[in-house]
Amino acid sequence: MYSVRNEMVFSLNCLISGQTSDYIINVPIGDFFLSEENTKIKFTDMTVANLKDQISRTKEVIEDKITKMNLWKVELTTYEADNLSAEDIESHERSEKMVTTSNLDKYFNNNEDKNPKKGYLHVFIVPTATDLGRKRRNTEVETTSRKRRSWAINSTIANELRDSVYFVDTTETSGPLRDMIQKGEFVALYGTRASGKSTRVDQAIFKLKSEGYVCIYVTLEGVNISTTDIFWSSLGTKLAINAPNYFKYNEVKSSDDFMFKFRKSNWESDVVFFIDEYDVLLEANDDIKSSFLGTIRNIKNSKRDYAILSFVAIGPLSILFLKSDKINVPPFNVIKPFRNPNFTLAQVESLYKEYEDDNKLTIVH
Repeated sequence: MYSVRNEMVFSLNCLISGQTSDYIINVPIGDFFLSEENTKIKFTDMTVANLKDQISRTKEVIEDKITKMNLWKVELTTYEADNLSAEDIESHERSEKMVTTSNLDKYFNNNEDKNPKKGYLHVFIVPTATDLGRKRRNTEVETTSRKRRSWAINSTIANELRDSVYFVDTTETSGPLRDMIQKGEFVALYGTRASGKSTRVDQAIFKLKSEGYVCIYVTLEGVNISTTDIFWSSLGTKLAINAPNYFKYNEVKSSDDFMFKFRKSNWESDVVFFIDEYDVLLEANDDIKSSFLGTIRNIKNSKRDYAILSFVAIGPLSILFLKSDKINVPPFNVIKPFRNPNFTLAQVESLYKEYEDDNKLTIVH
């Protein structure tokens, strides 16, 4: 007796929504698929349901306790895919929901137009709510059979994940930040790495959106800073990916395009613009710095002509010292910035108390 060799047809890079590209799962697709019932299924007969089955067997999905999922076909570079939520994916112009009953080769095969491009992300995994999860949202009743919460370290806690992880809720302490935004200030939000800056911003965006503001979030991580023209074009691509409801691909390729896009007549609501990893500009040449800082300053000095109410730059302490030889006055308030506060003892103790209660144990101090 001998085993039949299963030759790989191609492999798919998959990512669970809300995670960064550091956690991409590579799923090899062979010329046949072996079901849990030990049934051999040829690639040409393999369905999206079979792909879900194969993905569900990966250790990453098992560890995250994902039992139900939807799959979305995409073709994104890794930096484009970072931290996209389920809502971002569903509204993205370059995503397509994969129908469970359809053949997999409808979406991926060795033909030139459907062959998975190497180095790109191919499939987004979007966990779906369980019956228990739906019941909890509808009744707001906690049950003893709820899914066990986990600890999240060094990553943004998106609002859709708040019920499944332990974290310090910064909503109450974010009041001063929202006040600065609603007053129309151009804010420099700084703090140490992994201090909860992005989680604070995510929660502020959630609150601001509920009050009718348009919130646009983009990170400079992965933006090409080799030349000024390339910088603006790369930033425009990021905007088309992160805010596809407001930006089209190649719509912003210069500072003039950026300012024209935000002219007041284009928008029905005030816009709050968040730009994360702002310290990337410290590595840029002075032409890029002066172009960007000058553009933001022009918008700030003529706010009556633009829809941007507030601009929030996010990064470590070093962002307060970003300057250009050609721009004497920075557009952000570096005299009175918003310092991301450290966790208080009461917040930490409350967090561990939740963990003790959930797991019916006592932590000895």
